[in-house]
Amino acid sequence: VYNLYALTRVFSIFKKIPQNIDMEDVLNENNISITDDNERELAIQIIQFHDILERVGKEFHIHFICDYLYKLSITFHNFYTKCRCME
Repeated sequence: VYNLYALTRVFSIFKKIPQNIDMEDVLNENNISITDDNERELAIQIIQFHDILERVGKEFHIHFICDYLYKLSITFHNFYTKCRCME
């Protein structure tokens, strides 16, 4: 349930993005700055996704994905609570 709540919050952010903005252009501009510790922690968690998938593939312990998603949800909730990402 905690992960679903995080997903709901992510979708609420996506709904606030104006329709005329091309997200691919925004991401390719290289002007993203991380200024808050909560942003930094979230970025680190997201970057670790590839490593988690590799580990699951090598060790066949699927529960690593569940652990990762739970920790990602906690980190995202902290970010969502303390950082304004859309106004």
